[in-house]
Formats: sequence, C-alpha cells, structure tokens
Amino acid sequence: KDSLSVLLPDVLNNKSTQQYQAYPQPNRLEDTQDRGNYRSSRIEETVYIIQQGGEFTLPEFSLQWWDSKNQRLENVVIKGNVFEAKHTVQSFIKAYMSVF
Repeated sequence: KDSLSVLLPDVLNNKSTQQYQAYPQPNRLEDTQDRGNYRSSRIEETVYIIQQGGEFTLPEFSLQWWDSKNQRLENVVIKGNVFEAKHTVQSFIKAYMSVF
C-alpha cells in the first residue's frame, strides 16, 4: 500500500545447481489506484528444469512484509518439499556410465 511496485525487493534466489537449471521469468509489476488508495504488486516466477534424476529438496521459504492495515511486521512461511524425479535417458547414461 502507498508504494510503487518497482520499489518492492526481489524475493526469489534463482540459483541453478547440478541437479536443476533455474530460468527466472520476467517479473510482473502492477500499480493501481482507487479513490486515493494505492496498491502495488510484484509477481516473481522461476521455471526449474531437472538435469538429473534423484531426490530433490525445495527448502522452506520465509518472507517478511509490512501489514499497513494493522501497522506491524508480518512473517509468512512456505513449507519446503521433497520430491523424486526419474532419470532422463541422458541423465541415466551419465549417472551409470562408470558402472558398465
């Protein structure tokens, strides 16, 4: 509230690893005004392409934000998740080439 979307900070990390490649998408910024009340939003999105099979862990994510209605700092936590990805043909050959 009462701020511009370009002033909202980047939130996502967007780091790639050997297990996955991160492709950040363009940020979507929006500023609106209704009867003197300003509202800004920023939407960040990253697409992850799995590079090899196995178990992956997405860590817990925590974000602090200012609640302008109640005039206090709030914290929201998104739980992490563990998932399993099967091998692609290329990742299978790469992973097990030394075994044969």
